[in-house]
Amino acid sequence: MKRIIILVIIFAFVLICCKNEKTSKNITLVEDAEVFANDNEPLAFRIYGNELLTSFDILDSFYLRYPAWSYEFNNNDITYWAAATLKDPEINLKGIYNIENVNGVKYLNIEWDNNQKERYLIIYNNNLCYLYKNDDYMHFQGFRITNAMPGEGCASVDRDYIQIKSSSHLIENGVIYSTENLNEKLGICWAEGVPGYGINEKLSIETEGYPGVNSIHISIGYVSYNRSYLYDENSRPKRIELTVENKYSIIIDLDDTSNFQTIALPETLNRNEILELKIIEVYRGTKYEDTCINMILLDSAIY
Repeated sequence: MKRIIILVIIFAFVLICCKNEKTSKNITLVEDAEVFANDNEPLAFRIYGNELLTSFDILDSFYLRYPAWSYEFNNNDITYWAAATLKDPEINLKGIYNIENVNGVKYLNIEWDNNQKERYLIIYNNNLCYLYKNDDYMHFQGFRITNAMPGEGCASVDRDYIQIKSSSHLIENGVIYSTENLNEKLGICWAEGVPGYGINEKLSIETEGYPGVNSIHISIGYVSYNRSYLYDENSRPKRIELTVENKYSIIIDLDDTSNFQTIALPETLNRNEILELKIIEVYRGTKYEDTCINMILLDSAIY
């Protein structure tokens, strides 16, 4: 009898410990949400997965804005979740969506079950998902989730550690289209500044004090929420050459899309090494010769 009582006490103790552990994790999540899920502060994000995926099929993908938000896409269904905070309750929304192509730029149209409708400019692939309400406001910056554990890297251009220089840039009507525009804002871009289509113009990317880079994500063209026509009107890189001196040189063919295209580097780009991107061929703009790049992100994760 004493043995049975002892076993019952041990079992109860294990249950209490498990419950406390679960509660502790939930509390940590809420506290992290308060600290990190601030739209006005820069966030660090983890890459989930163990494969390099370069397709542009958003179906059956689950993106997380660590650790507070997630969007899950499944066929035409969409689910949105936001963790509870000290101020707001947990949010769960379900609805249907479609992706609309306007002049080469993608828009995510959502109709939630509560009849609320939303529209975002979306830049995505199977690794990343960025949603914008306008050129200046990024609503969601998410990374794809798989059953694997998080990777060790984040995809972000930190200007304190990464320098991007160009062989030329466009200055037009008082607007400077320099490499400073290769960030996560829309409505502005880098554009080469020579006559013609910028063939053989170069970007030089140097990682000063930044972890080793294994891949880059590139979004080409002039991408704007309210001026989608600028994507077609301006030229976009079609074929590029990536070179690290004394290590390798590779030719990459890019699709004509504003979506992220992930390029795996043959070898890790280490600190103080320079990755040179040269334009070899372009998709010609319907109105302007200027060749534009919207965004470049460096990624130290291994997929």
